[in-house]
Amino acid sequence: MSYVAQAVLRSWSIPPAATFAIILTALVYLWGWWLLRRAGSPDVPPWRAISFLAGLFTLWVALASPMDVLNSFVLTAHMLQHMLLMMVAPPLILLGAPLVPMVRGLPIFAAREFAGPFLNWPLAQRIGRALTHPLAALVLMGVAMFAWHTPALYELALRSSSWHQVEHACFFLTSIIFWWPVVQPWPSRAQWPRWAMVPYLLVADLQNTALSAILAFSDRVLYPSYSVVPRLFGFSALEDQVAAGAIMWVVGSLAFVVPAVVIAVQCLSRKTVRPEAATARKRDKSYDDALAPGSPEIRVVPAFLRARLTTRRLEALSFLVLFVAVSLCFVRFLGSSSDDDDQALRFQDTSGSFARRYALQRARPGSQYPRSPPRRDS
Repeated sequence: MSYVAQAVLRSWSIPPAATFAIILTALVYLWGWWLLRRAGSPDVPPWRAISFLAGLFTLWVALASPMDVLNSFVLTAHMLQHMLLMMVAPPLILLGAPLVPMVRGLPIFAAREFAGPFLNWPLAQRIGRALTHPLAALVLMGVAMFAWHTPALYELALRSSSWHQVEHACFFLTSIIFWWPVVQPWPSRAQWPRWAMVPYLLVADLQNTALSAILAFSDRVLYPSYSVVPRLFGFSALEDQVAAGAIMWVVGSLAFVVPAVVIAVQCLSRKTVRPEAATARKRDKSYDDALAPGSPEIRVVPAFLRARLTTRRLEALSFLVLFVAVSLCFVRFLGSSSDDDDQALRFQDTSGSFARRYALQRARPGSQYPRSPPRRDS
């Protein structure tokens, strides 16, 4: 077995705080899920618990696997980690409909005195509706993706473990907000019609395509740190960047386009009635002690157009107009050019097997790797 393969296998780490939080969340959810099942609720089938646990496990793998060490050496590993945090873990967690099971799984005192009053607080409900509004969610997701992939912030996350954790938290939380209108976990209610999720996902796919195209088609390395670290797998920093852009393009497009196709088929076949909506009125009264009913549906069109937009033809026409408008903006965006940050930053402050190997090689006389300047505290 090669040294690189051995180092990868030894680079699994268990972050104590994140691991404890994930295990505690899983236990609280499972206890609440079991209480709801024992009460005869039809809204928490076993597949929801499996989906929720799979999402938590995916989140833990993204934080504890060798990807967390390799991301300082290989941009492709960093991109795979981002895909797990943004495209895989959040929708799986939301498919578990975690809101009610989490509240029911808390101790009775905590649920009645803290969680229940907070979730029934009108200000908290208004903030939640504002954040999970599709327009706000789409903007937050796009801003987080583009901001953290700019050279300045990306290099900051590479140099500082604290900022790296902030980056991961930002990606995960904004992705939870983004996927909320798509999954619409029980007992929340949609603020837009179901068919509107198709252009919603396609616009997000255009954002992802634009960012991945910048990485894949750039003729120089955008993140200087990857130019000064050892190349572990035999390909150059530029080839690594192209591969990372391709992974982001393919995985991201699948994550956005596949749900869009499923929702479009459901809408066209008139099979959009959700089982949760059909059984929402049959909930146990104790559920309402923890959560208030969802907000009334917010229409995105004037009243005189609502009746006409219910027809399949006009829905398709409105989707086509929106898609063409977004496509034109996307083409204009790709046609414009911008200067990248040329600031030269060196690799610093990384732990693990690869970092030890890099330090030993750098200390040898006549080493090909440059010595890093003294670290300055931010």
